[in-house]
Amino acid sequence: MTQDFIDLKFGEHWASDFNLVVVSTGDRYTPPVYGDVNVNTSTVAGKRGVYKWKTQIGAKTRQVRIAFDSLKVEDVNLIKEWLDPMRIRQLIFSEEPYKYYYACVAQDINMSFLPFLEGNTTVKGITFNNGVYKGEFTIDFLCIDNYGYSDFGCF
Repeated sequence: MTQDFIDLKFGEHWASDFNLVVVSTGDRYTPPVYGDVNVNTSTVAGKRGVYKWKTQIGAKTRQVRIAFDSLKVEDVNLIKEWLDPMRIRQLIFSEEPYKYYYACVAQDINMSFLPFLEGNTTVKGITFNNGVYKGEFTIDFLCIDNYGYSDFGCF
């Protein structure tokens, strides 16, 4: 189950499948509208102003901050597979479930966390510590086509 503004789906999994939550660093949500905009102008010595050529829209990067307070140690490798930067997958944000982007992970993901002991498990007389991680990381998604798709038209 997803909730507006706190979840995203990349490929087959929602962030919430791993007990991850999309968070903001401030009190406002600020998604990019166009991505990189190159207004494409030229200056000429002696001319006041510039010559304006056709504007080009470049890559759109969506930076998403993720927080977690009960990430299981055994789920870390599953998250690494989910966020494999070699794969292009559909990216859906819960606040816009009708729209998806074709995206890939554009930067390495550096988790910042603290481990917490959550009890023990004994298997064949050997006791193992169970733990969870509490912390955060940021994902930079590169939207390949710069615009979103929908089954209802292009966005």
